[in-house]
Amino acid sequence: MSRRLRSCEGGVTYPKKKEVKSADDAACSPADQARLKRLQEEGAPPAQYAGVFCTPRPQPLSTYLERDDETVYKNLQGAYICLGSDNMGDRTTGYGGQGETRASRIDLVCGRNGSNSSPEQSVDPLPFGDSARIYISEKTNADWNFGLVDGKIGPSVAKSAVVLKADAIRLIGREGVKIVSGIGCKGEPNALGGNITKKGIDLIAGNDDESPHQMQPLVKGNNLVKALKVISEDMQMVMAQINNFILYQLEYNGHIAAHPHVSPFVAAPTTPSPTLSAPTQQVAKKFAGEMMVDLLKIKVNVRAHFDSAYLNPDGPDYILSEYNNTN
Repeated sequence: MSRRLRSCEGGVTYPKKKEVKSADDAACSPADQARLKRLQEEGAPPAQYAGVFCTPRPQPLSTYLERDDETVYKNLQGAYICLGSDNMGDRTTGYGGQGETRASRIDLVCGRNGSNSSPEQSVDPLPFGDSARIYISEKTNADWNFGLVDGKIGPSVAKSAVVLKADAIRLIGREGVKIVSGIGCKGEPNALGGNITKKGIDLIAGNDDESPHQMQPLVKGNNLVKALKVISEDMQMVMAQINNFILYQLEYNGHIAAHPHVSPFVAAPTTPSPTLSAPTQQVAKKFAGEMMVDLLKIKVNVRAHFDSAYLNPDGPDYILSEYNNTN
């Protein structure tokens, strides 16, 4: 079952978005349609009715149901700035709908009910229907309002929030962009005067944090490079020792192939080969004095250094991010 905090319906039916014409006169009110037709028939300049050169033109706009505590600024093209209390949905929603204090909000909206707008409609703030919005609130449930999954950092409840929603969002910084979580000054409280809980940054594609898209910590690139270099160096040592082993084995095998046998008496054990004894001791010395020591070093390095430094969450160079996650 999805952990989405709010159904996209929320008690309201949202029709499937339809592609609209660049100039959607058919959705305008009958009076506006009649006026447009008359001006066209009279040969009036387009600037008088068609909106060219950014002149006013009739729009198929829904009527916004203003709240009693709001100050609303709007224009004829469907852009709104609403100053009031936290409310996203009908009048009962949000901390403004519950009558709580310290819940002011600024709601900037373009395109009430998007492509489904009509002069015959009267609409509330529609988190899943309005075309573009910047929502700023002193106290709100940001994730629930907009149907966002928990991720790793969890939902924001009764906290100040800024939410941007549109078909496309671009953050452009000519000299860089920072996305920062946490406090900006030691001892800084949250908007309600409480202590700030340090949380990370979730990058959630498709608003889905469940299998097979469950959240995982991001890898720290510099630490990963260091870890891979350690693996590379150890692999080179292993390959060098294997190469030495082959050389030693070839040398030993040469002595085995060339050594003579001593003829034994009947049923008596053979004597050791005098030409094989010395080389065998030498090879054993090389195994014990060189290869085994190096292989032990590799084993200790992998367990004591690599695992503890890079794969242990308490290690100094742990390759996974403690706070930042993605799916």
